[in-house]
Amino acid sequence: MALKLDMSKAYDRVEWAYLEAIMRRMGFTERLVALIMECITTVSYSVLINGESSQVIHPSRGLRLGNPLSPYLFLICSEGLHSLLQQAADSKQIRGVSICKRGLRLTHLFFAEDSLIFCRASLNECLRIQALLVCYEKASGQQLNRNKTGLFFSKSTPPLLLDQIKEALGVQEIKQYENYLGLPSLVGRKNKSVLKGREVIKKDAQWREGNGSLIRIYHDNCLSDPFVKRVVSPRDFLGSDARVSVLIDRDQCSWMTETIDNIFLPHEAARVLSIPLSIRDCEDQIFWPHTPDGAYSVKTTYKSLMEEVLNGEPSTSDLSLTKRLWKGVWRLQVPNRIKTLLWRAGFDSLPSKANLKKRKILNEDLCPGCKLKSESTFHALWSCTEHSPIWDTKFAWLRRETRNCESMLEVI
Repeated sequence: MALKLDMSKAYDRVEWAYLEAIMRRMGFTERLVALIMECITTVSYSVLINGESSQVIHPSRGLRLGNPLSPYLFLICSEGLHSLLQQAADSKQIRGVSICKRGLRLTHLFFAEDSLIFCRASLNECLRIQALLVCYEKASGQQLNRNKTGLFFSKSTPPLLLDQIKEALGVQEIKQYENYLGLPSLVGRKNKSVLKGREVIKKDAQWREGNGSLIRIYHDNCLSDPFVKRVVSPRDFLGSDARVSVLIDRDQCSWMTETIDNIFLPHEAARVLSIPLSIRDCEDQIFWPHTPDGAYSVKTTYKSLMEEVLNGEPSTSDLSLTKRLWKGVWRLQVPNRIKTLLWRAGFDSLPSKANLKKRKILNEDLCPGCKLKSESTFHALWSCTEHSPIWDTKFAWLRRETRNCESMLEVI
C-alpha cells in the first residue's frame, strides 16, 4: 500500500527551533546556522485595513512563501521524517515496495512538501507509521491534513483489512490518480507497479556479478557500457533464458573465454571479459550506477530524467549549451525575482491558463487579451498581439529574431 501525505499549511507551521536543531544535526557550521536563522527570524508583516497599515506583526514560526531559500529549508525540515522512516525500515518495523526480485526497496519518496510512504498493507505497520507521523508533527510543528491525505491499495488487499486501515489512519482511499512532475504518482492497472518511476529504475539499475545464478544474459542490465547495458548477440546457442552462471568457470573463478568469444559479438565479448569476478561464491547484487556507493537516490534519478528530456528536445540537445545559458541567467545583474521568472518561464512552470487546464483547475484556456489563442506561457509573456505595443518600444529587433520560436526557452 501507499500513503500520500498532505501537510496543512506546511511552510507556515515550521518551528524555527526544530529547523535550527536539524541543521546542527546535519553538520551545518554555527556561522551558517546563525546566518540562516537571522534571515527567517527577522521577518515582519503589516496588514492593510481599510487602506491603513496595521501594527507590525512579528511571527514566531514559519517560512515565507516566495522566498527562494524557503523550499530548500523545507527539504531540510523533511530530513527529520526521512530519518524516522529510515530507522523504522532498518529495524524491519516497516517494509517498502520491492522494485524487482531481490532488488531495491523504497519506503518513501519526498518531492518538496509532497510525500509518498510505502509499506505492507498490515495494521501493525500502519499504526507504526502513524506513530512516526505523530512524533514528526510534535517536533516540527507540521500537521497532517487528513482530508487531503490518501491511501492506495493493491487489488489483492482484503476488503476487511482495507476498512480497518482506513479507520485506523482516518484517511480516504484514492480512487483517482493525479499527476506530479509530469508522471502519474500512482498506477493501479494490471498491477504493473505502484510507481511509474519503476520503469526508470529498471532501465538504469545494473547487476554486479557474483555467481551469476540470478542474472539473465539477454534480459538484464549486465554490461558495463553506459549506453548499451544489455546483450544483443544472437540467442541461438544458449537460449533466451540462459543465466550468466553458464559462462563462469567456478573452479578457476574466471570467464570461459573461448565460449564467450564464440557466442557473442566481438565488442560484447570484450565487455563481458572485462567484468571482474568475485573469488567467493556470493550472490549477484543490483546497484545504482549513478551514485558512488551504489545506493539508490531520487536526486540522481531526477537528474537522469532531466538529461533525457533535454537530450530529446532539438532546440536544447546540447547540455553544455543549456548549462551555460542558465549560468548566464543567474549571473544577470537584475533582481532575483526577475531571474526566477525567467527560469520558471523557460521550464514552462508558470500558472498560465494552459497549464492550469492541464491540471484540471480550469475548464478553458483562451487568452483573455487577444481572445484568439490558448494562453500558454510563451503566448502570455511574448507572442500575444496585445503585448506588441509594450515589447516593440524597446525589443522590436528581438521579436523579429524570435518570430519562429515556439517556447520561452528558445527566446531566452
